[in-house]
Amino acid sequence: MEPELIGRARQGDHDAFEQIAKSAVGRLYGTASLILRDREAAADAVQDTLIAAWQNLPLLRDPEAFDGWLNRILVRNCYRAVRSRAPSARGAGEGDRRARALARRQGRHARPDR
Repeated sequence: MEPELIGRARQGDHDAFEQIAKSAVGRLYGTASLILRDREAAADAVQDTLIAAWQNLPLLRDPEAFDGWLNRILVRNCYRAVRSRAPSARGAGEGDRRARALARRQGRHARPDR
């Protein structure tokens, strides 16, 4: 990403940020789709990422690190979305192996409903 464009966006230039967003949205959506495996959730994560980036852009210290910074925001948003939609281990039925495996990885023990 062009440091000059990022510098303008950091100063509140909406047009500069729009250019940044347009150039990054495809890459962000691709990454979110791989993580979330859901088109709507991926689009939501990208939107949340761009909003967070705009709000926090003045805090970015190094414009050269923008791409990594933006990607990190996206990944965190995706993981947050995964956690919020994961079924609880307690509510998992006998046939829901994925929920039990997730619960084991998180240190909880899944028990089938009785």
